[in-house]
Amino acid sequence: MREQTFRLRSNLDFVALLERLRCEHGPAVTDVTGILADVDKDLEDCEAEVGRLQSRIIALHNQHRLLEQYRTYLRSFRSPIRRLPNETVLRIFEYACGMNELTSKKLGDMPTLVISSVCSRWRSLVKTRPALWSFIRINMQLIPPNEFLILGLYLESSRQSPLCIELIGKPKTLELHHQTCGAGSRFRVLSTRSRTLQECSASVYIRVLPSQDLGEIQFPWKQLRLLSLERHPSGMKNVLHICDKLTELQFREVDAGPGSYELSSPPATASVLETLSLSVSQTSLSESLAEVVFSSMSCPSLTSLLLEARNEYRRAWPKEALHTFISRSSFHLTTLSIKFIALSDADLIDLLHRLPSLLHLTIDDSKQSLATTATTPSPITSRLIHSLHAFPHTKSASVSSALVRRLQTLDVTFSGSTAFDDGEFIEMVSSRWLPADSDAFGLQVHTANHLDSGIGTECLRSVVMRFRNRGVNDKVYSPSRHLEQAGMRVVIVDKSPES
Repeated sequence: MREQTFRLRSNLDFVALLERLRCEHGPAVTDVTGILADVDKDLEDCEAEVGRLQSRIIALHNQHRLLEQYRTYLRSFRSPIRRLPNETVLRIFEYACGMNELTSKKLGDMPTLVISSVCSRWRSLVKTRPALWSFIRINMQLIPPNEFLILGLYLESSRQSPLCIELIGKPKTLELHHQTCGAGSRFRVLSTRSRTLQECSASVYIRVLPSQDLGEIQFPWKQLRLLSLERHPSGMKNVLHICDKLTELQFREVDAGPGSYELSSPPATASVLETLSLSVSQTSLSESLAEVVFSSMSCPSLTSLLLEARNEYRRAWPKEALHTFISRSSFHLTTLSIKFIALSDADLIDLLHRLPSLLHLTIDDSKQSLATTATTPSPITSRLIHSLHAFPHTKSASVSSALVRRLQTLDVTFSGSTAFDDGEFIEMVSSRWLPADSDAFGLQVHTANHLDSGIGTECLRSVVMRFRNRGVNDKVYSPSRHLEQAGMRVVIVDKSPES
């Protein structure tokens, strides 16, 4: 797009203007009206040009940050390790690579795979040393329900090297044994921590209701797409088996008596479920709906997770159960909503680290709907805002990857009265503004390439910030107006004077 030249219609001759003001005869009224009209148009053009330039400044500022990161990567070409001979590098790899835990969700637990991902040279070197791929540990309870492709990769890459395999727990399927037994002639060490082999079958007939089986009720269960429940029976696997086309499942926690929320073991799989909603409530029961659901289900197709409390919910954040649920399901979540539930900023940041595919995030720290007091603790802190910055500052010299880099919409409700840094918030929002049409300003931005390489973020498209219990300084939020004029949806709502 060609830049338009900005020209004023008005001739700002203050000397001539003041002389005519002092003389007896001034210009005709019609002339003054025409001049004023030109001045008004020039003022409008100036405001539009200021907005355009402000948007360009923000884009240039982010381009400057990208250039700094690009320079950091260029400097890595001068790293001393690049001058080491291959023989020395391989000795280092042998020292660094131990057991590879193939069922772990942490890449750091698979050192051979991590090293082979650094660069083409390292990958070529690792491929020439099959022994690095021959140390394998597998937790049977964490094997994904679908294909276990990574085991095939390790067995193939280890070639004819003697294998050291450690199996932990009771296997749920014989497929793993078929894969490993195919390489039985290469076993050097085979270690197992399971006493028995479970049968690879389960009864379909599981009692769900007190007096009758769900399958005996004459109802088109296969047509159901949404199901809402106020309990979680131990036979949840049967419910999901009969209603196997569910795309949305809602749970509502109620004080319904003992046995209302029971664990399902092994976890039940909802293969096509896309939306899971939990409406939790403080009850007299020892069981927690959130803990039970997250410990009892696997949802590989889940895209939306909605968590909301209906009263002053006081239970602890189900951190371990939720993290295990995420690891077990291996889904690509795009929408996360957490309302009226107390959790720390560290727990929320930890959760967001596990959801790199997230596009839409909603956080409300109110104690309950329309409340003007915040939960304790509240996740909305400077630490959270800083972690969402597209270019987070770290004490180390290394480049730090931004959190939830694909985020497109952010909806935040803050119910505290103080301890909120407005400047840091608007700076975070501005850091995520780098639209695809930035080349209109002469900026060469390739968002997809940056994301693939772990640099930069998607362009944030919508921000809604509500303050339940405080006002805001319009001057601090003035940069948001430039972003809004450039195409971002920005809504800032503070406490009204009447409340």
